[in-house]
Amino acid sequence: MGFMNTYMKGLVGGKIVDAGSGDSYDDFPYFIVQHPKYGKLKVEVSQDPEGNGPGFLFGLPDVRSTRGPKEEPGITPDSFESTLDQAVNSLTE
Repeated sequence: MGFMNTYMKGLVGGKIVDAGSGDSYDDFPYFIVQHPKYGKLKVEVSQDPEGNGPGFLFGLPDVRSTRGPKEEPGITPDSFESTLDQAVNSLTE
């Protein structure tokens, strides 16, 4: 088992009790996890181990939709790329 798999196992058994991010695009998304062994943890999503910038999570339901998660599979890498392309194109038109 590689380092990352072993590292991520530290979350097993924990319960996400809160989630958020700051007001700036540069702020890291985070989860507050209540863990039976480690207590309350703030888990931040970074693009790399050095913390050079915030990261992005794939697979969450699209909360902008009025449909439920069963009908809306969430943001996938392809749909995120498409949305990003549309946003960039709208700025250059």
